Amino acid sequence: MLVLLAFLAGCVPQEDLQALQEENARLLMRVSKLDAIVEKERQQVKDLQTDLAPLVSKGLLTVDVKDGRVTLSMRSDVLFSKGSAELSADGRDAVQQLARALSSRAPDRDFQVEGHTDNDPINTATFPSNWYLGSARGIVVTEAMIAAGFPRTHVSAATYS
Repeated sequence: MLVLLAFLAGCVPQEDLQALQEENARLLMRVSKLDAIVEKERQQVKDLQTDLAPLVSKGLLTVDVKDGRVTLSMRSDVLFSKGSAELSADGRDAVQQLARALSSRAPDRDFQVEGHTDNDPINTATFPSNWYLGSARGIVVTEAMIAAGFPRTHVSAATYS
């Protein structure tokens, strides 16, 4: 670096060299700030994983991190009976634990609940298709999270049939 600066000093006007050094200092400061943000987010994920460990160890929840995105998946057979959008007692408890952990560890983050359906086709008065069942499940989990204290402004529901 010293040799490069010495070389540049001979080829670049002094004011240009000064400007480049100032820009380099600004960029290094920005990188340092971004590194601190990334480290804070990594720690947040680790803390969240610790909080959710009881659900993970029971096989109720999986936590995956891919491309910097955290995905939490709960087993539908624990949450709902086949063909139903009513949370089971274990499912309600698991969603409440999840909502509390997310509220304390990531209160300003936005989350999307993805409602999924059973593999078997459904056609009832309540659920004319699997799309309706998946939608209802997503909404029920979202409502349970809100009831457990998760901020309604940071959660939405989507469906996949």
